[in-house]
Amino acid sequence: MVGPSDDFSVSTDDTYRHYFHDMLGSTRRLRNENKQALSYYEYIPYGQQYSKWSFGGDTPYRFTGAPLDDDYELYYFAYRYYNPGIARWMTSDPIGQGAGVNTYAYVGGNPVNFTDFLGLHQLVFNGYVVTCYDDNGTIISMWPATSGQERHTGFGETDMGPIPPGIWFFNPNKIHPCNKPGDWGGWRVELGKRKVPKDYGRRELFLHGGLILGSQGCVDIGIMGKVLLPMLKETKGEILLHACYDKGGPPADFNAQRLWYNLLRIPIK
Repeated sequence: MVGPSDDFSVSTDDTYRHYFHDMLGSTRRLRNENKQALSYYEYIPYGQQYSKWSFGGDTPYRFTGAPLDDDYELYYFAYRYYNPGIARWMTSDPIGQGAGVNTYAYVGGNPVNFTDFLGLHQLVFNGYVVTCYDDNGTIISMWPATSGQERHTGFGETDMGPIPPGIWFFNPNKIHPCNKPGDWGGWRVELGKRKVPKDYGRRELFLHGGLILGSQGCVDIGIMGKVLLPMLKETKGEILLHACYDKGGPPADFNAQRLWYNLLRIPIK
């Protein structure tokens, strides 16, 4: 579980301190350049530190690599403080209920598998575009996107209809190459259900790119997958994808997406 990290810091006395992290990025061991132990840290699942040994060295970067405020026992995640003692954020999620009804919950109650390094991550798909929000909840990019096949708007149409509305999620660490680069853009990542009121029995839905409009229900961001991929890989922890449609429901055709691609002079099939 614990492995060597590529990170190191230099203290005021020019001593190198090497960090050893677990799969969540939490600091578990701290050693000097001679591999001598400086400190050990153990945590319960939600990040409360239940054991610590120090032998002349310490670090504030602990649970998931976030800095700990020792005076208040709170972790700072760039936009919010997190209290591991009660497993809750101290303030509401800046993106509102896009991540769920409980805007104070930490990683949807699954801290063993996921982290939320900045306090929010969000992609929103409305049937026409995928909107990406940056770390302070403002829009940074929008890309044309499709889901399902043209003239198929029923969520229960297996392999034909669009992704059902609700909150889905994925872990960037699970992104992997695929064997159909012309259709999937060379990579894909499976979407899990976080809060999907009715899934219609749909399974194996992915986020991916490609050169062909439409999918079997996956969210397809087309050729812009080349732009999104490095952004996803730079993100720690799970990312939410909120599928939400207006009152008219999913689009029956992809004319809006074709127009967008034509304006960008991007070839599509």
